[in-house]
Amino acid sequence: MAAVIVFKYPLSIVGCALDMLGPCLLIGYDIGCKLTTTIKSSPLATKFEDSKNRNRPNIIEGVDLKDLSTMEHIFSASNQLTSVTRYATTCNCRLFINMYFWQWDKDKYVNLGKMLYNNYPQALCIVNDSGLALQQAKISLQIDDKDIQAFQVKQSKYLETLGLESE
Repeated sequence: MAAVIVFKYPLSIVGCALDMLGPCLLIGYDIGCKLTTTIKSSPLATKFEDSKNRNRPNIIEGVDLKDLSTMEHIFSASNQLTSVTRYATTCNCRLFINMYFWQWDKDKYVNLGKMLYNNYPQALCIVNDSGLALQQAKISLQIDDKDIQAFQVKQSKYLETLGLESE
C-alpha cells in the first residue's frame, strides 16, 4: 500500500485517463515498470489490464519512443509552473496551466513550417533507408508483410504473459 501512496499523482492521472480514453490509452512513463506494478496493486488494476497489452509503443503502427520523449520534454518544461502555481487557488492554478499550454501551442505552430522544412529531407532519408533495409531483411529472412504482422501478434501475446511464467 505504501507504493500506492508514493504514486498517488501518477495513479490519479492514469485513473482519469482510463475513464476518458478507456482501452485506447497509451502511457509513456520514465519509471513505467514500477508504475505498472503499483497500478496492478491498486483499484485501477482491472481497467488498466484491458489497455496495457494492446497499447505498447512497439506494436502500435506509427508510434515511436521518440513520440513519448517529446511528451516527456513538454511536461518536464511545464515544471516551471510550480513556483507560480504552488500557492495559487485552484482556479488560478488551472488558468496558469492553461495559459502555459496555450502559449506552448502557439509557439509550436509558429515554428511548425521551419521544423517541417528542416525535417523533410531527414524524413525522406529515413523512409528510403529504412524501407530499403526492411525490403532487404524480408528477402534475406524469406518473410513477407503477413509474417511481420504475425510476429507482432505473437510479441503482443508474449508481453501479456511476461512475468507469469513458472520457474
